[in-house]
Amino acid sequence: MAPAEHGECFVLGSGSEVDLDLGNYERYLSLSLTGDNNITTGKVYLDVISKERKGAYLGRTVQIVPHVVDAIKDWIKRVAHTCVDGSGEEPDVCIIELGGTVGDIESMPFLEALTQLRHEAGSTNFVTIMVSYVPVIHGEQKTKPTQHAVKTVRSHGLIPDVVPLLLREQKMVPLLLSKMSLSTESVPKPRVAKGEQLWEAWRTAATAEHKATVNIALVGKYVSSPDAYMSVTKALEHSAMHLRLNLKLLWIDAEHLEPDMQTAEPDKYQKAWDTLHAASGLIVPGGFGKRGVLGMMLASKWAREQSIPFLGVCLGFQVAVMQFARDHCSLPNADSEEFDAATKEPVIVYMPELDRENMGGTMRLGLHETLFQEGSEWAKIRALYGGVQGVKERHRHRYEVNPQFVDRLTEAGIHFVGKDETGQRMEIFEMKNHPYFVGTQFHAEYQSRVLAPSKPYLGFVAASAGCLDEVIKTQLLGVTMCSSSGTYNALKHQQLRLLHFDSWTHMHYWHSCMISFSHSATASALSLVHILKNYTVQHTQDSSTAHGRYRNPVLKTTEMSPLTIILWSTLGGLLIATAAVLLLLPSQYKKPSITGNASVSVQILVLGDIGRSPRMQYHALSIAKHGGTVHLIGYHESPPHPDLLTSPNVTIHPLALPPRILRSSSIPFMIAGPLKVLWQIGTLFLVLGYTTPASTWLLVQNPPSIPTLAIALLISILRNTRLMIDWHNYGWTILAGTKGRSHPFVAISKAYEIALGQCAPTASITVTHAMARELQNPPYDIQSPIVTLHDRPASIFQPLSSPSERESFLTRLPEMAPFAASILSGATRLVVSSTSWTPDEDFSLLLDALVSYSRPDPDSDSDAQRTRAPILAIITGKGPQKEHYTSRIAALQKSGALHNVHVLTAWLSMADYASLLRAADLGVCLHMSSSGVDLPMKVVDMFGSGLPVAAYAGYASFGELVKEGVNGVGFETADQLAGLLARLLGGGDGGKGEEELARLRKGAKEESGRRWDEEWDRVLGRVFGFTE
Repeated sequence: MAPAEHGECFVLGSGSEVDLDLGNYERYLSLSLTGDNNITTGKVYLDVISKERKGAYLGRTVQIVPHVVDAIKDWIKRVAHTCVDGSGEEPDVCIIELGGTVGDIESMPFLEALTQLRHEAGSTNFVTIMVSYVPVIHGEQKTKPTQHAVKTVRSHGLIPDVVPLLLREQKMVPLLLSKMSLSTESVPKPRVAKGEQLWEAWRTAATAEHKATVNIALVGKYVSSPDAYMSVTKALEHSAMHLRLNLKLLWIDAEHLEPDMQTAEPDKYQKAWDTLHAASGLIVPGGFGKRGVLGMMLASKWAREQSIPFLGVCLGFQVAVMQFARDHCSLPNADSEEFDAATKEPVIVYMPELDRENMGGTMRLGLHETLFQEGSEWAKIRALYGGVQGVKERHRHRYEVNPQFVDRLTEAGIHFVGKDETGQRMEIFEMKNHPYFVGTQFHAEYQSRVLAPSKPYLGFVAASAGCLDEVIKTQLLGVTMCSSSGTYNALKHQQLRLLHFDSWTHMHYWHSCMISFSHSATASALSLVHILKNYTVQHTQDSSTAHGRYRNPVLKTTEMSPLTIILWSTLGGLLIATAAVLLLLPSQYKKPSITGNASVSVQILVLGDIGRSPRMQYHALSIAKHGGTVHLIGYHESPPHPDLLTSPNVTIHPLALPPRILRSSSIPFMIAGPLKVLWQIGTLFLVLGYTTPASTWLLVQNPPSIPTLAIALLISILRNTRLMIDWHNYGWTILAGTKGRSHPFVAISKAYEIALGQCAPTASITVTHAMARELQNPPYDIQSPIVTLHDRPASIFQPLSSPSERESFLTRLPEMAPFAASILSGATRLVVSSTSWTPDEDFSLLLDALVSYSRPDPDSDSDAQRTRAPILAIITGKGPQKEHYTSRIAALQKSGALHNVHVLTAWLSMADYASLLRAADLGVCLHMSSSGVDLPMKVVDMFGSGLPVAAYAGYASFGELVKEGVNGVGFETADQLAGLLARLLGGGDGGKGEEELARLRKGAKEESGRRWDEEWDRVLGRVFGFTE
């Protein structure tokens, strides 16, 4: 297909070369299509002729009707039952895109086929949507073309059910459901939840704000038709969105860079080179033919010599190798057999296994594996792929690097870090000592997705923006980089805008099978898919706290009413009865639906909000990365990690929340508590024991321990599953913080937790070494293996990438805008503390310290005491004591006790909170540790953002996270904290405090780069059998 006429030729994983419309379906719906999803007249006629030659028609005359029409219908019916989303399930809805113009002779057989198919399927199983052109002439919309189109298509027997104008206003969703008799009640809840999670990730991606602009030059042959590079531009957009960058694409015709153009058309020559010099990065995509090749080679040379990030794809890969050979390998005439069949220095040659005579269908096409070579651990491109041994990408080429020149090229400095399975075909090159000079023989852009950008493109854009090191760290962690503040690139293309219907929550509960006829209304078909996914959303109104746990006020009395005694006494009986019922029921259990490592499947249980449990999400991602199957079970209140939504090895099973009344403070705890536990027992038994398949492992987060540990133990016995407990803290010590250690519930909870810990687990995980030692000794005396895996921050917490990012955030929030200029200049210092406003985080420590900071000693001769810099202290979170302390803060500010300290309380989104940490000068953590052996996630998040910390240090495990004088400092009293604030932020000490703060920030940034995957593989990879 000629790029200038048809646009890009998209390559599917099966090797089929198809229209670019199918690329849109794959990119935005995360589907994997095959050549059968693309029906053309030629394919149909070839099918009919082949059948005739085989005698299928027994000598009868072959006609358009019925033979060609029947072939079309049979093709649709066959493909409509083919899974395209990796789930292994048969699709429920098939979308057929009929391109072309109604009335054209080419469309006639297809119109007849669809008319017959509608009649055969019935009106409730077939809906026709007419998408027509409405021109605007002199500011007025003209509907005459639509009228004629509807008239013509009706004359062929295909009656449009819908002619969409404004889909939402016209209640498109109920209309489609009514037309197709679709029942919303029958949709499985896991599929509903998965769709809601996916939409939340899309909404986050589409609505996030952008930071800065990155200029990328694209030097190509077909720049007059941007559609010729559709997948390339989309891959660049995906990467820019991922990095919260605005993408500015600079199109350069390769011919305009060639020396002959300097005399023929000097203006174009000068403009082309000026444009190239203005770019932060250069990409040379694929193509065929000699035209413009010299310009591409010169552009690659410029990027190599000027240390400008470069990505060469297919032809771009080859021209970069050719130019390097001419410059550094004493091969001045290095060329490709494509351009000079008689060249004496054929650095690029025709692949020997291909037919040199017939050009059609003779390329190396589709998905092929590339193996990273031994000794390539240094390569940035390998790190971007997560340090894996090999990758599978799509190819479309006839020519390759000549193996005879590889040693010579490598000695000169261009390293082929990726080769095919034979080791003879060069797939990836990279240069050392260059910001990013990478080439790929394959087309990585074909598999780029909005939520999962192509790795070579992601690295290229990151290098162009100056943040490649940070991106590599996140890729090695096995998580998606999601820099929180700043902004996404505005989504300028119509296809992507059609996917964003305001605040609709799109559900991924109907699998869709895409069939494309030639090219036409792709965007409309994409809209239909998301309309189908949109209906019957169960909006989750409850939200958990972003920073710290919310605790409702509880009843202080220890007396138990008769009703309470009855309710609590039923719990034990209910456990026994439920177990007996499950044992007597006919077995409904399914074997694990393994998609990777057939020996490992894991149920991960979080009796809390999955989206607020980064540690358990990272467990799921690490297991899935190794090929294990994961069933993640918990409450769906916040959007989970986007990689969980796209991984075929992970299924999320949402638990039903207890009724709202049981989660409110209107019912005393003595009554609401047991009722809530009864609810949780029922939902846990249902999901763990019945709706999810049996697994080899059950990994449980603790706390909460009641009723989680007992249910998990019982299920592990019933289903012959190995039980592992991930100890984040102790449930009984958290309960003691609100009720006192003498409360009978605390004693019961402690005995329960100790007993279950001793008899339940096959293995245990702890967050600190101190906790591991405590569990191995009385009163716990756990004899099963215990390993320690320290926490890591969520991927949204990343260090500051540029000063402009800090400025953008500080000026964006209205409450902070008045302080922005002063903070940016260093005159005012920004302090952040996240608190749950509960007794176990004594906020009075920080408040008293701020009062002391504002009240210098009048007898002191120190300049530092008289010139302390103003502080803006932002306190985030929710909790029961917030109202008390906000009143106290207001009174202190009114009295002048905080004359150079301004305190703001805020409740921020996770994204804004992460941005705030990046922008701050110092973080303060008041976590006192109810057990003394856990670690505060607040500090982990602050380190993830590169923020130094002043943290309460009065517990045993403090030193495992905060290294005194390296990445933070500790305190135990308000006076000590006041002294730290004065020393680090007060100023007036000759810059010593600023030097110390800079040293601490450096240590915090180093801490942010610690790799989750590396430690997980070392610690838990062995437990699960993934690593040795």
